[in-house]
Amino acid sequence: MKRSTFKLPPAAALAIFNFNGITGAIDDGPGVGIQSLAERILHILLAVAYPLAFIAILYSSYQLIMSAGKPEPYAKAKANLINLFIGIFLIIIAGSIVRFFITLFGQ
Repeated sequence: MKRSTFKLPPAAALAIFNFNGITGAIDDGPGVGIQSLAERILHILLAVAYPLAFIAILYSSYQLIMSAGKPEPYAKAKANLINLFIGIFLIIIAGSIVRFFITLFGQ
């Protein structure tokens, strides 16, 4: 019995993950390999995470300004900003780790 490798059909892969203009991904030919799929998923997740983080920073900054020095809202907004920057740092580190493993185990 013949074992098959994990490949997406080209039409399905292009319909779902066609971000060549944005990410500069290389066309994999007849099928999309797991490396290319992982890169495209990473690009999609980062394309969503960074704008959401920016909006959250704007909102927390607005809360910080509008607290007008009141201790409780100020502390809450400050904690939110600190957590946001920690989260952004973790997103960057996680993306770098995934890219490292994609490159390490790439074709």
